[in-house]
Amino acid sequence: MEGLGRDEQAEGYTVGPRIAVDAKEVRRLQGEVWQQLALLLRSAGILIDKPRHAAGYEVDAVIAAPAGALLVEIKTGNSAADVYGGMGQLQLYPRLLPRLGDHRLVLLLPGLPQPALVRTIDECGVLLHTYRRQSPDAYAKVEFDDAFLGLCGLD
Repeated sequence: MEGLGRDEQAEGYTVGPRIAVDAKEVRRLQGEVWQQLALLLRSAGILIDKPRHAAGYEVDAVIAAPAGALLVEIKTGNSAADVYGGMGQLQLYPRLLPRLGDHRLVLLLPGLPQPALVRTIDECGVLLHTYRRQSPDAYAKVEFDDAFLGLCGLD
């Protein structure tokens, strides 16, 4: 179903004052997902890399899967903004790093987004897969969907 959004607004608005916040430790959830994926793949003899463009753009993962190389973008949320960002990155990286041009594109999320996005991701030719962290509070084991593990060459 399609409709129209409201006209964009041009007038300014006020952002209220901010209260100082104490320092806190921030967990690198994407790093936890990547580390566990790398451990699984490397223990099976499957290569995983993080190519980096000279301008500093860094790919989340390139996997030398037996059935063909994968370019993987990992997100720690499954909101529309996460999907838009991940899909954009998957379109840009093969152009920034031409050697990635023949890789299959994979978006790896912590759960499925809204059904309309799932359909559209598929229509774009991007493979959508999910993972799940067993505990939201502590460094946790990450479980990847079986189809993704199979795509990577893990049985």
